Amino acid sequence: MTLGGAGVYASNLCRELARFGHEVHVIAPSTESRATKTLGNLFVHRVPVLSRRFLKTFSFWLRLRNLYKTLHQHIDFDVLHSNVTSGFGLTRRLVRIPRIVTIHHLAKTVFQVTKNSPSKIPDGLEGETSLVSRIEKAFIDLDKVEINRADKVVTVSNFVKKSIVSMYRVPESKIETIYNGVSWEEYSHYHREKEKIREAYSLGYEPLILYVGRLERRKNLGSLIEAFKLVTKKIKCKLIIAGSGDQSFLKAIIPHNIIKRIIFTGFVEDKVLKQLYNACDVFVLPSHMEGFGLTLLEAMAAAKPVVASNVGGIPELVKNGVNGILVDNNSSKGLADAVTFLLENPELARNMGLRNRKYVAQNFSWEKTAMMTSTLYNEILSSNVKGKGAK
Repeated sequence: MTLGGAGVYASNLCRELARFGHEVHVIAPSTESRATKTLGNLFVHRVPVLSRRFLKTFSFWLRLRNLYKTLHQHIDFDVLHSNVTSGFGLTRRLVRIPRIVTIHHLAKTVFQVTKNSPSKIPDGLEGETSLVSRIEKAFIDLDKVEINRADKVVTVSNFVKKSIVSMYRVPESKIETIYNGVSWEEYSHYHREKEKIREAYSLGYEPLILYVGRLERRKNLGSLIEAFKLVTKKIKCKLIIAGSGDQSFLKAIIPHNIIKRIIFTGFVEDKVLKQLYNACDVFVLPSHMEGFGLTLLEAMAAAKPVVASNVGGIPELVKNGVNGILVDNNSSKGLADAVTFLLENPELARNMGLRNRKYVAQNFSWEKTAMMTSTLYNEILSSNVKGKGAK
């Protein structure tokens, strides 16, 4: 299962680590197959989980323990690396090897920034800000448990690192910031690719604004729709909202006169997603909070100018006025003004996009992410050996 930015991170990191020559074993959930899949020295072990709502995660944690114990009897693991709270079922007593956890953002931070924000998307029963998540957080702070268990914590931005230090009083020396990467060469900007996707969604030749991500409270999509209403008063354009989630609440607030200008794609496969990036004129991420903003990196790899909220880890990636425009996440007008400016200045937007592609190619890659992670593994193992020797 590749779910959201955390899933993209795990998938690419594991592939790169295996390519470096490491023997990588992935324990992942599945509602279908429980067979182990082998790709060279990358082994994917499937844990069967219950498909019922609310039970997938809990059933994974429970069954993860047995599979880990079975595998560890035959495989001499050196390091355990958990992605977010995926390793919650593996207690300290069970895991006797060095342990790392990657934190993409803190649930507490999400609750804080969305608590008082006006949103057209209700909390619902599933997702980061759902009633179930809030009840769960009231009883146990999963992020805190995983961070305390770990020998080292990897964060995807300095913003997340500072949040952990501030919220949990964790020493900075325990945390390593390793940025996400992107396979930038896969994000082409060829004319024929643009034609394909525009035909598939009947987009015509009007300017296209793109949002990619889940339809949830944190993403601030109500403000995006309000902003789009303002943009369409000046420019005839279309908006694509690509991502899984309940569309009904957003569709209910779209005025009748622009409803045909907004296309909801639902979940799309990776190939189609790359085509959408390729076809758009401006990419927008209006979130209340992002630990990093991986979709921004993908849009920049596709040579697109970006407009994003000036929150979280986004300013570490987007330099205002250089490779994008940063706006107040509570200002629909600010968002609209930024998008309108880029659409009204296509040559400036094009040059900004080309600059973005070069910037991403030079500074962000999954190879670099994996290399820094591999170095961290070696440091932990070396430190662990010295520690045992001292005893």
